[in-house]
Amino acid sequence: MFMKEKRVQSDQNEERSFSFGNGDPMIDHICNDHSHNLEKTIKHSQTKRAFSANEDIYRFFFKENNAVILFVNPESLDIVNANTAACKYYGWTLEEITGKKIYQINALSDEETELEIKRATEKRKNCFSFKHRLANGEIKNVEVYIGPIVINSQDLLYYIVHDITEHKLIEEDLRRKEMRLRTAQRAGYIGTWELDLKSGKMDFSEEIRKLYGLEDKQLTFKRLEELMLSEYRPTQDKALRDLVEKNLPYDIQFRIKRQSDGSIRVIHAVAEYYSERNIVVGMLQDITEYKQSEEALAEEVSWRRILMEQSRDGIVILDQDGKVFESNPRYAEMLGYSPEEIQNLHVWDWDTHYTREQLLEMLRLADNKGILHETRQRRKDGTLIDVEINANAATFGNRKLSFCVCRDITERKKAEEELLNAKLAAEDASKSKGEFLATMSHELRTPLNSIIGFSDILLEEMFGSLNEKQKSCINNISKGGKHLLNLINNILDLSKVEAGKMELDYERFYISDVVNEIKTTILPLALKKEIFLDVKIEPELGMICADKTRFRQILYNLTSNAIKFTPEKGDVTIEARCFGKYAQVSVKDTGIGISKNDMDKLFQPFKQLNPYLTREQEGTGLGLALVKKFIEMHEGRIRVESKIGEGSIFTFVIPFDRKDMDPDECGAGKKDEKTNYIN
Repeated sequence: MFMKEKRVQSDQNEERSFSFGNGDPMIDHICNDHSHNLEKTIKHSQTKRAFSANEDIYRFFFKENNAVILFVNPESLDIVNANTAACKYYGWTLEEITGKKIYQINALSDEETELEIKRATEKRKNCFSFKHRLANGEIKNVEVYIGPIVINSQDLLYYIVHDITEHKLIEEDLRRKEMRLRTAQRAGYIGTWELDLKSGKMDFSEEIRKLYGLEDKQLTFKRLEELMLSEYRPTQDKALRDLVEKNLPYDIQFRIKRQSDGSIRVIHAVAEYYSERNIVVGMLQDITEYKQSEEALAEEVSWRRILMEQSRDGIVILDQDGKVFESNPRYAEMLGYSPEEIQNLHVWDWDTHYTREQLLEMLRLADNKGILHETRQRRKDGTLIDVEINANAATFGNRKLSFCVCRDITERKKAEEELLNAKLAAEDASKSKGEFLATMSHELRTPLNSIIGFSDILLEEMFGSLNEKQKSCINNISKGGKHLLNLINNILDLSKVEAGKMELDYERFYISDVVNEIKTTILPLALKKEIFLDVKIEPELGMICADKTRFRQILYNLTSNAIKFTPEKGDVTIEARCFGKYAQVSVKDTGIGISKNDMDKLFQPFKQLNPYLTREQEGTGLGLALVKKFIEMHEGRIRVESKIGEGSIFTFVIPFDRKDMDPDECGAGKKDEKTNYIN
């Protein structure tokens, strides 16, 4: 810092000196102007000799200056003098203001003041930004120029104060607007640019770099063009020429390949040409997501049009008042109206199943969960149709709409009714058949029992001896009668099961007792064919709660079938074991086997398998049907494993106790290729 000194000659031929300045250009300029004016004033006063030189200089240079000026003692920081402008600005009289220290009008804290002085010092400035307090308590933003000055040999500091409050407000407003602009640009993926057509220089906002994925510090218009897909460049060039030469709107869309990740982005560009400055100012916006949404919406509209126009079902959209909002051609066709006619109708104009109030309440309660119901609707010609409706609702703004997909099920309802009638007729026929079979079986039993009884008496020769021919004939009578009685008993049992009249008589018994009993009963049949009959019972196998008679019948039928279809000198094995909460019993043979094609009819009543395989064996086809029925009545399951020429394995499971009847846990289930389980 350095001082400038100005010497002037007063009218008393005294030479006065004023030292000021510290090298700051602005302050020097102010001081030079004042010193120049000061010289003129002194010379004028010398000529006129009308005023005291000191008074004239003081008034012109300091007292009457429009700038706010304070003189401050650098040691005590007392304000030793203030001009009229300062008194007016701060709102104090000269006596009041000169009774204060400079820091008393400074609203900044000591720390803030020290920081501001430090900033100015580092920048080699003598200009400081402070907040000064006025007499009325108002705080003003001020810019203060400070420097040393010597007046009448006294070292002082001059304070030239400029009010920058309005400037600060404008500056803050601009800062906020710029921040909002940047925020808006970031949020909207918008960047701005300015191209000087004369110099070719281009200025960009930071968002431009992000849009293009660039890191270059110096961007050019050419660099941006390079990232534009080549097919768009001619359009862009023409649009720019038309803007400058013909003042046509510059509003284009193009695609770019971002440098940072290689992704393709869609850019919307608009620009204005300012001829007076020969510049183009423009804006770029990334509208990729918008275009994707636009395309998705167009696709959705297309699918919606296809759905509405080509659907085989009728579609009608109703507002909350029950009026048709929209419908497809198929729905108008269903009701016999034209599309224009149906637009003027309400739902109660065609629905005959519900009242108007009920329909309005249904529309009010409808939601997006959907509801499926059936109703009857009246066509334009008065005929009624059955309709199945799948409806749900959605709210758009303040409007609630109900979407109804309507299917004409008139023919289906007729078919269902016919099917129901047929089912009832079949049930009646089945019931009649069962009653007939039960009656006939009962009526046939009495004479059969007589025939069998008297045949057995004759065979015992209680009424005299018989020759061999007589014995053979009577034996055939007894055997045929017993076979017929067994058939009648099976028919009677089956009719009871199908009629739901058979009840199980549950009791607790040992499975091993029944297995051994069956072995003893059926052993003669096995010995006759030299078949080895084996029994394997797991030691832990205990008691079961079941119908003992039906359990015995199940095991007898399976074992007798195994012996019947096993060639001489074959093997038949009965196995019984625990399977969790279930008893599992298997009958295994080395017989002729069963083909896959015959599996489906294996348990059907009166169904015989391949006649070639069974023609030599007696049978009615009722035994296995009863086996399956009895097992299912016990909440059990049965499965079959078989190979032609190798034999078969029939396995069934029944729960030990009635409370544990959950056959899926034991592995028995629906029939499939691997297990052949039969439900």
